[in-house]
Amino acid sequence: MMISHLEKLLHDNITNADIYHMAFTHPSIYQQANKNNLSSPHYQRLEFLGDRVLGLVIAQKLYDDYPDEDEGKLAKRLSHIVQQSSLAHIARQLDFPNYIIIHPNAKAQQEHHRDSVLCDVMESFIAAIYLDKGFDTAQYFILMYFANFIKEHPQNFMDAKTQLQEYSLHHYKELPTYTLLSQSGSDHHPIFHIQVSLPNGEIADGKGNSKKKAETAAAQKLLQSII
Repeated sequence: MMISHLEKLLHDNITNADIYHMAFTHPSIYQQANKNNLSSPHYQRLEFLGDRVLGLVIAQKLYDDYPDEDEGKLAKRLSHIVQQSSLAHIARQLDFPNYIIIHPNAKAQQEHHRDSVLCDVMESFIAAIYLDKGFDTAQYFILMYFANFIKEHPQNFMDAKTQLQEYSLHHYKELPTYTLLSQSGSDHHPIFHIQVSLPNGEIADGKGNSKKKAETAAAQKLLQSII
């Protein structure tokens, strides 16, 4: 069922089904049996590769499409397009939450609907396409499904942390505060859990595989509740 769905997205037949199953396998499947098994076939290693493939494709597209923009403007466009919320949005559009292979305990906690998980799966799926079908097919997929973000107006490029900072300064004349609640996982694949709070006491939390991603996720969650 999953493979046929992915083939429809690619408009092509899949050669190596195993790599796509790995791309959709949440680490919780193996963490229950062996928390230190770094070779377990889940999506985290693929995520590393997919992030680079995605960045290259988008960077080249922006370089070609906006010849009059300098490095700084191109970097802002790139950052906006590949941010966690953008990837999670596309993953939801493609119905990815229904295909993530996840431990029942993690599923009960709705982990497969988290932006951080959907972002990871999207990057892993891109890596699987690259490894199975090559760069051209990966590029075709990325340019097709990221087209709307590539065309967005620069006014939308402010990231969630910057938006929350400006909101807080405007309303309270103070910056938001970020607090590390916990850090789990291995040294190679850490998971940061961070809380952000406004001077009026409103709070939200977020998770990510870097402090920056976790802070961004927390800021976005808080923005959604106040704006």
